[in-house]
Amino acid sequence: MKEGMNYFLYNPVTQYDNMGDLLINRSLVALLRKHGQVIIDDKNKPENFITQLLTEDDQRLSTLTDRGIFDFVEQKLRTSTEDTYYVVFVPGDLSVKGFKKALSRIKFFNTRLRKLKHMGCRILRLGISLNRFDMPNIIAESLYSSVYYVYGLRDKQSIAKANRFRFANVRYFPDLAWAYQPTFNDKSRETKGKYILVSFRANQSGTTHDSDFFSSIKKHLFTVLSQSSLANYKVVVSYQVQYDREASRELAELFSNAFEVDFIDRLLSLDEAVHLYTGADLILSNRLHVLLLGTICKTLSIPFINPLDNKKIAGIYEDNAIYDIVLDYRNSATDIRDKLMDIVERRASIVNILGDRRHDNAGIIENLVKDIVNGQNSC
Repeated sequence: MKEGMNYFLYNPVTQYDNMGDLLINRSLVALLRKHGQVIIDDKNKPENFITQLLTEDDQRLSTLTDRGIFDFVEQKLRTSTEDTYYVVFVPGDLSVKGFKKALSRIKFFNTRLRKLKHMGCRILRLGISLNRFDMPNIIAESLYSSVYYVYGLRDKQSIAKANRFRFANVRYFPDLAWAYQPTFNDKSRETKGKYILVSFRANQSGTTHDSDFFSSIKKHLFTVLSQSSLANYKVVVSYQVQYDREASRELAELFSNAFEVDFIDRLLSLDEAVHLYTGADLILSNRLHVLLLGTICKTLSIPFINPLDNKKIAGIYEDNAIYDIVLDYRNSATDIRDKLMDIVERRASIVNILGDRRHDNAGIIENLVKDIVNGQNSC
């Protein structure tokens, strides 16, 4: 009997000017590629994003059909008896609010998702967090989970929320950044200079610069670094998301009063970020994927956050038993400085621990994807 093929239909609807979203999307596509044919819905997507996501082994939906992704899958399911088709939704942070939005999602559930599952499609959502939902939309999301083959949540806080609202098919699926395999340039380490990379968002969520939110971050970050033994280091300011540009500009201006500063005033490609992060002595950030990419680059990468405002980072670091390296800027500058200096002194052992966490999480991810394609999705 002829063995069927796995086809992964992927529609990367995401923030296209967010390097962190590119990171987890690229990681996901690379994992799927190992187990079958990836077909990317490239319609109405920025070409720069698509070209960074694909390899020559992947296919663009636009070259196969004029139909939308769901119509295309339905057509294939009607005619294929041996192949397995997957519809894969984007990873990352999930927040949905609004009654009309909930009604629209329930309609989509009834008209599309249930039909696809009935036809034999395996629907996946892997590596997400349940963030901000109102009641109608968390109920709608719980309905969605009933048709998923696997509903993969990346943190225990989200799993607890999913259990509270009776989600189905839930599996623990760590953040996809852990499994990313970059191409390293060893010269980054060889030419390493004394620089600290700082990269910060200026809001708790969304895209609007929040001066009140950011003021305490700036104040404590500057005080801690200027009063520490790191005061002779160069500070490199970079941003992961275009919306962080104003925050980065403010940081560069502030630090120029006491440090040599290099402000990288453009959005880096993922490969450029790997080179920059690999060469740093230290990374401080409140962006999860700046921190995880820094960890992949074997650079000491420390969260500088208010855990109440950034529950995503706090939760993931707590889940991985590495919360002790989190710097809480609600504490006094002296306490933060002393903790930072202790972490820096233990750099080698901490980097090794972070490397172990990365290895463990990447293994969990790889094994779960294998289980999915082998039909072993018991929750």
